[in-house]
Amino acid sequence: MIICIIGCTGYLGSKISSQLYSQGHKIIGVCRKFPKNNKNFKSIFFKIIEGDITKTKFQEKIQEIKKSTPSYKILDSWGSEHEKSFKVGAFVNGELFSEGTGSSKQKAEQDAATKGLDKLK
Repeated sequence: MIICIIGCTGYLGSKISSQLYSQGHKIIGVCRKFPKNNKNFKSIFFKIIEGDITKTKFQEKIQEIKKSTPSYKILDSWGSEHEKSFKVGAFVNGELFSEGTGSSKQKAEQDAATKGLDKLK
């Protein structure tokens, strides 16, 4: 059987993935970023899907409804180099659709995508 584990690199996800693999299942692992230093663990997966699922869902919904692909732009940043925060806008057809903040550009984009999905509901 092929089983998809979302959060496969987290504590529970990794335990469940390993257990299911030992039972003969093929595992599709979904995670934001797979650790580079764990090649043995990586070998148990039939397929690994990395990335921000929220941004993907937002993009699919926007493409379905607006027939466009969202783009992201940094609107503001503040703080020291080691503790920087970002404000990012998600734009659809050139217009600001939603905004998000985070401690990295990626987290701010995820937040903007989450708020964009909420706006679509």
